Amino acid sequence: MVSPARSRLRRKARYTALVLAALSLLALPPAPGARVALVDTTPPVVTYSVDGIEGTNDWYRGSVGGNYIVLHWSVSDPESPIISTTGCEPAIQINGPNTGTRRTCSATSDGGTTTVTTRLLKIDATPPATTAAPSRPPNGAGWYRAPLSVGWSGTDATSGIASCSATVSYAGPDTTGTSETGSCTDNAGNSSSDTFVVRYDTVAPTTVATPSRPPNGAGWYRAPVSIDWVGSDATSGLAACSATLAYAGPDTTGTSETGSCTDNAGNSSSDTFVVRYDTTPPNTAATPSRPPNGAGWYRAPLSISWGGTDATSGIDSCSATVGLGGPDTQGATRSGTCTDRAGNSSGDSLVVRYDATAPTGVTAAAGRAPDHDGWYNHPVAIGWSGSDA
Repeated sequence: MVSPARSRLRRKARYTALVLAALSLLALPPAPGARVALVDTTPPVVTYSVDGIEGTNDWYRGSVGGNYIVLHWSVSDPESPIISTTGCEPAIQINGPNTGTRRTCSATSDGGTTTVTTRLLKIDATPPATTAAPSRPPNGAGWYRAPLSVGWSGTDATSGIASCSATVSYAGPDTTGTSETGSCTDNAGNSSSDTFVVRYDTVAPTTVATPSRPPNGAGWYRAPVSIDWVGSDATSGLAACSATLAYAGPDTTGTSETGSCTDNAGNSSSDTFVVRYDTTPPNTAATPSRPPNGAGWYRAPLSISWGGTDATSGIDSCSATVGLGGPDTQGATRSGTCTDRAGNSSGDSLVVRYDATAPTGVTAAAGRAPDHDGWYNHPVAIGWSGSDA
């Protein structure tokens, strides 16, 4: 494009030449009937313009019609006709992408030749490719449980990347999905963006150890039981829990079984279930309130109570004490039980022989007849006999 200053100098020189020529002609006596011929001493004026969207750094971002610009040449000479032109088409479409091209227009008139070359015409109408990338992989299943940062990078095959959004850090709050968006801009001023969705969960799930059934008694089990671990997580959801555990012994006053649950972000929590297990019945004994009167027989009222021992869960209860005061019997069985805290039971019995009735038909008799007149004059044995039912 011809600069305004240069154009003004050319016009001034042209006008000066015209004035001098006119003065010289006025100084000479014209020949009768002669005509004065004007001389063009300045070359054509050549300018250009560009239809396009101006970007940055002397780039064009195409035009409203697409990825191209249109170069327009203007050639004029007010003093003489244009004799010839080269490369001076009125509208020249230059397609993009284009890292730089120059076009030249040369025009000739009676005043000479003017050649103008455009500046470097660069076209980039394509936005860069922008990619959002986290600083590290997720902890699990696309979830993060610790701080991370998100950065943006870009590529541009034509004008190159000028800048990208600054890196951002994320450290909470917990979220099922927070969008972080950034962009990159190329040297022509085109931009594009990309979004990274942060799924963030720093809270461990709730884990509960759950037995397959209630205990048999007072928190004790006397038969096999299984334990499951179940959990819940409000944000990322559960990924897995410990496998079911079966317990079938040995007897124990307390065995801790621990399991855990993990959420999709990798957070874990645990819970412990204490198994108190007793499958062994207690030792039960029936005990009379006093020893028998003789030969294992009772002749007066007594009471019988039941007591027990249990090495694991302990005694929970035993049968109530019972009293016995008749009737007479050669053997009455009294039975009772004791139960431990796990619900195991055992029993014991006591056979009571009871006789409160005196014998009958007691008779005394000498072992021989008297010696004389009902008298004994030397030792004699005397015996007694009776009956008892």
